[in-house]
Amino acid sequence: MDDQQQRSGWAANGPAGRIATPFDSSITGNNQVLPARLVRIQHLACLPLWETQLRSEKKSNHTIRSYMSTARRFSATVIPGEEEVDIEEISITEMHDRCNPNNGRLDLFIQAIANLRPATINARIAAVSHLFRYIGHRIPDWVHRPTASRPLPRTLTREEVMRVRKAAQDSENPLAHPIITLLLDTGMRVSELCALETGTIDLADRSARVYGG
Repeated sequence: MDDQQQRSGWAANGPAGRIATPFDSSITGNNQVLPARLVRIQHLACLPLWETQLRSEKKSNHTIRSYMSTARRFSATVIPGEEEVDIEEISITEMHDRCNPNNGRLDLFIQAIANLRPATINARIAAVSHLFRYIGHRIPDWVHRPTASRPLPRTLTREEVMRVRKAAQDSENPLAHPIITLLLDTGMRVSELCALETGTIDLADRSARVYGG
């Protein structure tokens, strides 16, 4: 390796590396590539520091509890050849190793949550993604985020419709009754109702022309 390659910080173009590729860990003896901001505190417990980061980002208490719970479940996932460890005491360096997306832990975690609702799966992937970014990794593209299905709107029962009509009739607002009646009888959208103009309403035959919505 010539002096220019040594100064550049890149591996030689050969069996141990190729041009524009960082030195392999077998050459440097260092398999930790932490973000610079974490190097000086790499021996401290990771989860408390990450929780502080979440609070600094003004995450809600509910989100923080959810993220922390998911991070503990992910970190506690044991891959073959490992022993169980105290998750709360895992250092930043150790967490960086555990979050390596190529060691199989992420695969096992994704498989473990595969039967949950799409919204729950996405929430847990979001939590792990944040932890990965904090520790200097990224979620691979193969991690699938399911599309949450939108539930169909619930229709009112006959009794509920009668109560709505009664409330509109008793309202002090003179527009309440005709508006509610129009919505219930036609199925018109609120946006379509708001777009009505006097020229589109025929009071003689009690009809209206609706465009779009």
